[in-house]
Amino acid sequence: TVLNQMLALAVLVIAGIWLYQKKFLDDHSTTKISAMITHLFNPMLMVSSAMDSIGKVDKKSWFTVLFIVFVIFIILILLSFPAIRFFEKEPGKKELFQLTLIFGNLGFMGIPVVSGVYGEAYAVYVLAFIIGFNFFFYPFGLTLLDRKFNLKALKGMLNPGTLACFLAIFLLLIEPSLPVFVTSPIKWLGNLCSPLAMLILGQSVARSDLKKIFTSPGLYLFTAYRMILLPLLAIPILKLLPLDEIVRGVCLIEISMPVANLVLTTGLEKKIDCDQVSAAIIMTTILSVFTLPVIVSLL
Repeated sequence: TVLNQMLALAVLVIAGIWLYQKKFLDDHSTTKISAMITHLFNPMLMVSSAMDSIGKVDKKSWFTVLFIVFVIFIILILLSFPAIRFFEKEPGKKELFQLTLIFGNLGFMGIPVVSGVYGEAYAVYVLAFIIGFNFFFYPFGLTLLDRKFNLKALKGMLNPGTLACFLAIFLLLIEPSLPVFVTSPIKWLGNLCSPLAMLILGQSVARSDLKKIFTSPGLYLFTAYRMILLPLLAIPILKLLPLDEIVRGVCLIEISMPVANLVLTTGLEKKIDCDQVSAAIIMTTILSVFTLPVIVSLL
């Protein structure tokens, strides 16, 4: 089931490659679409997942997962400091690449994969990972890149994604009965998120030098650490936690996700050389079609 879902996403990536080659997608259009995904479609996808889970999710289990997520991010951050020495040493580039060791594509890929494998009701557990992502990415990630803490890092947390997460938590706690004219547009907008994100990824793949990427020994070492070693270390720990089997599976899927695109966009915004980060995103995303089903089968 995981393999089928990953292959379905791969087809969308191939469609994105085709659209770029036919000039239906270009740098300008993908920038605009990426902004729409970040500011509207992805937040609506999170709210939609919460709406689908109203009355179906175990609240105690959800908050247990939220606590586990915070512990996971703390562990990943601590591991990233010794690990980055094996992948990048140049100042500036090193700090940016360190973020690839910590932050995965939890939402754009995580929600459709979890929904396809376990059902839409379980996608609500992905929200816990997205909350953890936002909580750590902006204060820690921006402080690491700027080498100093400033209020901009905290302001970065006040974005549509974070606000949508808190709205989703409110819906789970209150369990309101919402009218169709509210729920339907939210679901329609949310459903646009993952297909468009995969099309954008396809455009990125089409613009890249795949031969150079897939002949880089360092990227294979990085992918082995990020996509195989970390999930394998997580499996025995997840089995000890007070979670049911499906929730453990959701957690493992999220831990096994490829590198987050936000690392790349943040590096570009700060005018840091992002070639290696872009290559890491492309390689881990493509190889996740094979690594993720194998990892999940071991749980």
